[in-house]
Amino acid sequence: MNRQTGNLCIMQHDVVLGACVVLSLFHRHTPVDVSSLWQPMLWGACYMGMRLGASRGRSILWAGVWVWGIFEAGFAWLQHGHWAESNHPYFEVTGTFGNPAPLGGLLSICLVVSVWLFFRWKQRGNRWSIWAVGLIIAGMSYALYLAQSRAAWVAVAAGLLWLWLYGRNRQQLSAGRGALAKAMGVLLLLTACGSLYFLKKDSADGRLLVWRNTADMIMERPWAGWGSGGWDARYMHYQADYFTCHPDSAYTMLADNVGYPYNEFLYIAADYGLVGLLFTFALLHALYAYRDETGHGLLCKALLTVFLVFSLFSYPLSVFPLQLLLAALLGSMKSRQLAGLRVCIWKFRVVAACLAIGMSAVALVSYTVYRTAKAGKEWQRLYPYFRYNAELMNRYAQTCVDEPLKTRREILEDAIALAPTCELYMERGDLWRQQGNLAKAEACYRRAAAMIPHRLTPKFKLFELYRDMGDRGRALLMAVDIVNAPVKKEGTKVLRMKAEARRFFRR
Repeated sequence: MNRQTGNLCIMQHDVVLGACVVLSLFHRHTPVDVSSLWQPMLWGACYMGMRLGASRGRSILWAGVWVWGIFEAGFAWLQHGHWAESNHPYFEVTGTFGNPAPLGGLLSICLVVSVWLFFRWKQRGNRWSIWAVGLIIAGMSYALYLAQSRAAWVAVAAGLLWLWLYGRNRQQLSAGRGALAKAMGVLLLLTACGSLYFLKKDSADGRLLVWRNTADMIMERPWAGWGSGGWDARYMHYQADYFTCHPDSAYTMLADNVGYPYNEFLYIAADYGLVGLLFTFALLHALYAYRDETGHGLLCKALLTVFLVFSLFSYPLSVFPLQLLLAALLGSMKSRQLAGLRVCIWKFRVVAACLAIGMSAVALVSYTVYRTAKAGKEWQRLYPYFRYNAELMNRYAQTCVDEPLKTRREILEDAIALAPTCELYMERGDLWRQQGNLAKAEACYRRAAAMIPHRLTPKFKLFELYRDMGDRGRALLMAVDIVNAPVKKEGTKVLRMKAEARRFFRR
């Protein structure tokens, strides 16, 4: 039997990531969701595969990511030319994603990789490769322009700045000139952020509203946060409280159902508080402080910089393909070695194979539950396994019309506990109204109206409730409010509600 042994290195960022996993498992606002287990399983497998795999395998994987970016850029061109359909009703270009933001995140990573390859092949004097990569850079840049992702452009600028500052010969750059170059680079990034703010001012102001309310959440529980899933379960209540206290806020017309905080650091602080932020900064310190002078190390740090800057204005950790990209990136990087273990190679391979088989089995079962429920099949049988999945529960709550009234209310309560929305609160109010509990129905409609003040439907439901109750005074006040309320998009439904309210107060 082969008794050959080998070294297993435990690095600093391995330990920090392990601590982050333990924190996310035991400090929770909502229980672990069975139908989502396939995601952390695949994330862990991707990280471990990159950590323990050969350098050649890592290079092949990053080449695959680059090809993926080229494909997404080409698909974006096809969508712009109306040769392919977009995946979003309001955006022309989304790539294969649901909206332009994840497309921008991927292209920002691949664009920096392309620039790095351009200069690397330029040093080698490979003319045809230089021309090919130059065309790819131009194509990706135009696709990124089509995506209209401001966060992605700032992230690209940060990544290229990192390559410029740390890719140069250290002997050619004195300490004073290096500090000046860094200061000028930071100033340029801040100027870019300020100028891009006016590109989509309403969108930027909407994110400021989300950040403000998230900051209130953090201030209430600053040390340990609300636990995993806490932001999703609590944010819309904070937004409703904000508009209740500030009915004339300039953010009124910008409010909507919010599924992301548009800043991953705020997300971590809301869920895990200062403890979570300390773990995050410890991880980043371990990776950036390690002196890896190779070209691969330089590129990985530049790509991590791209990901971090993009995370300040978007939600890459909520997009599973980008999560896997981060896992591959972290697994490719190095940090200070804490320990080196001598292991028997064949035993290690057996343990790794058993672990891979176990994780694959869990991931397969979990993904089967997720796909079956998402397809709208076997809701009742699979309910115990996806009842903590906000996405699936939201869909189930809107489609369970054939269930008994009591069961429908329980499903709605579970969905609202995970991620409340204006629509879920209106449905909750409808159920209470059907059961004759008008006080609770009114409370639900008012909560829905406070969440999104410019939305007319919850106000119209309040108007109908007061009118059917015979409370003409409050019904009249609500009718006037409906008629005078500004709307973002005036469709047939809005016109019908305004006409009904106008007829009532003219009687």
